[in-house]
Amino acid sequence: AASRTPSTEPRAGTPPDSPSSTRATAGAASPAATSYPPSPRSPAASPPRFLALPRTTPATTGPQAAWIDTGEARARCLGWWGCTPRRQRSTSPRSSLCSGVSHEDDVLKGCSCPVLRLNGDIRQGFDDVVGGDELVWPCERERPREFCYVMFTSGSTGRPKGVCGTEKGLLNRFLWMQRRNPLCSDDVLLFKTSVSFVDHLQEFLSAVLTSTTLVIPPIDWRANPTSLANLIKTYRISRMTIVPSLMEMILPTMEKNISCGYNSLKILVFSGEILSLVLWKRVREILPETTVVNLYGTTEVSGDCTFFDCKDLPAILECEEITSVPIGFPIANCEVVLVTHAGMADEGEICVSGACLFNGYLAEFLMSNHTEGSESSTYYKTGDYARRLKAGELVFLGRKDRTVKNYGQRFSLEEVESTLKEHPAVSDAAVTFQSKGSPDYKAYLVFKNKDGIVKDSLQYREVNSSQDIMASIRSWLIKKVPPAMIPSFFLST
Repeated sequence: AASRTPSTEPRAGTPPDSPSSTRATAGAASPAATSYPPSPRSPAASPPRFLALPRTTPATTGPQAAWIDTGEARARCLGWWGCTPRRQRSTSPRSSLCSGVSHEDDVLKGCSCPVLRLNGDIRQGFDDVVGGDELVWPCERERPREFCYVMFTSGSTGRPKGVCGTEKGLLNRFLWMQRRNPLCSDDVLLFKTSVSFVDHLQEFLSAVLTSTTLVIPPIDWRANPTSLANLIKTYRISRMTIVPSLMEMILPTMEKNISCGYNSLKILVFSGEILSLVLWKRVREILPETTVVNLYGTTEVSGDCTFFDCKDLPAILECEEITSVPIGFPIANCEVVLVTHAGMADEGEICVSGACLFNGYLAEFLMSNHTEGSESSTYYKTGDYARRLKAGELVFLGRKDRTVKNYGQRFSLEEVESTLKEHPAVSDAAVTFQSKGSPDYKAYLVFKNKDGIVKDSLQYREVNSSQDIMASIRSWLIKKVPPAMIPSFFLST
């Protein structure tokens, strides 16, 4: 475990909605480090973010208390009574806030932060789950858990499916990147991916497992291109993962302020969508010293299973005709094969096996989306198609169905069409999506009335123009589907 003390250094007067810059360590959860002195550079009045009292406080056998500050104050002390080994409980140093206290209420009396009290029944239930006094650090299990997280993805069916991801897959992805591009003590990472996307796991875990500073901006900043560009410059972000469509939105701001420099960005990782050659060329002009990596994967393969270092792209362009940046070769401990058809030796469906593979869908059979290889290895059929270049790199071609990715989110165009047809004014609907360059996402609507009047609807007042009803339908659709599924343009026929 890392021995470095976790610290954040918020500036005096920092507004509550400004980014939190956090340095995490694996040792933060270790019972050997149950007390951390406050940093002399931190504001003197900042209360601790989390305080867990010892299992038995002097002169009381009542319920335990957890003290949580939801503000921007840095963590002052950490302790977790459930994870402290018996051999350490009598000797572990207590927080200075706990020493000499005869009752837990005395600790909490002067505090304004929220308090969570655990009664005996809840504590007993927790003890039954974690093993009570027998829990040791680090936690050891006779066999790995079947899965350690669930991420829901609609896939090509339009129905949410719970993907059961494994520790093995997460760790394999982390170790591969760490060996290839190690995180250093002076690196600064940006946590900008929504927790509904699998990429957020590596953004967060990479910082925790390597004791690297992680900047966490407010949620509304993450979707604001200007704010993100300013964050990269102000906090000197050194590594970032981003979908190409969001980078398209950030680039104009970066181009306007190119004189200010973004040379702190050492590694830029693209993932989640096709990376066009046009976008790569623009990025290379603005960030000539930045290493650009293009990753490919799905939620079912722990996020990523192939990679391509764009430094090799100029050589490929001299001998190959391609329209997008290759997705490259498999990462460590992963196998990627193309299931081809007659007459198409180097083009086929991407099937993945290896350490990255998920453990099935929640409440469904593992084999429903799998196929058996020649040596009884399990391969996941992604539904994506690729072409193999002469040197072996893979180039993404698209889906075998009408499933697309927009802003990193995969969804079915049929799902959008069926939702639009539910609108009381729409007789029929069709949507188109082109991903070359900037995404071109359009919806074509046929109204029930020629003049586009919405009748007999309690949700919408009568409107008399096509423009009004288009705005009405867009507002209605926003309440039905995620933002990535909203077409950019609505056209009537």
